[in-house]
Amino acid sequence: MKLYIRPLLLAGALLSVLGCVNTDTKKAPISSPTEAAAANFALGVEYFRKNKLIEAYDKFKRSVMQDDTKSQAHAFLALVSEQLEQTEEAREHYVKAIKLDAKDPVVQNMYGAYLCRQGEAEKAEKHFLQAANNRFYGTPEAAFTNAGACALKVQSYTKALEYLDKALKFDPNYQLALWQMANLHYEQDRDLQARAFLERLGQPQQLPPEALLLGYQIARRSNSQPRMENYRSVLKQRYPDSTETTRLLEIERNGG
Repeated sequence: MKLYIRPLLLAGALLSVLGCVNTDTKKAPISSPTEAAAANFALGVEYFRKNKLIEAYDKFKRSVMQDDTKSQAHAFLALVSEQLEQTEEAREHYVKAIKLDAKDPVVQNMYGAYLCRQGEAEKAEKHFLQAANNRFYGTPEAAFTNAGACALKVQSYTKALEYLDKALKFDPNYQLALWQMANLHYEQDRDLQARAFLERLGQPQQLPPEALLLGYQIARRSNSQPRMENYRSVLKQRYPDSTETTRLLEIERNGG
């Protein structure tokens, strides 16, 4: 039974990125375009953290105009452009980012996630693995998780398991890897294993809507009415306007 999920790989790419960039926005004299670009980049990241995409786009755009040589600035501008559905601009800046620094693991991971979202799983895998195997990368579990999620997206289950296992060896509590492991086992009709990985994420009240929907679907397939009701009620109460709640209502209405 195929699990309904949103397009993956955005959060996984970003957890590592946001932990690696310098976002110090303390005011200091700015004496060169390079310093101005760095300041705008840091502000862009802060806006992005707050999901203020228009403001983030403006700052990243200013940053690359002031200094066109920084790969991460182009990568972030690409990502925000993609979220704002500016497809051509997104591709342009992803390609620019990877050309500027093909060895930057942050950029490799972001570009891999973009390629996977575009349906280019084989190309994406290459970039994820280059990022994950870079000894200077602080969070290889993020890239391995993205590689696993991308493999899962194209139903390459053996690869998905391999990469997610690697992610959890680096960090046994890495939440995105645990969630993808639950997805993987659910898609292969292994509900007990799926439930075990999902429960490692926390109680229903602590879960995001994607995980709550997955928990509901696992419980529904195993006909566990108490767990179904638990996940259903939390999802509807906490995320009434979410895509996942809409999907839940469709499942209940159509029985599929």
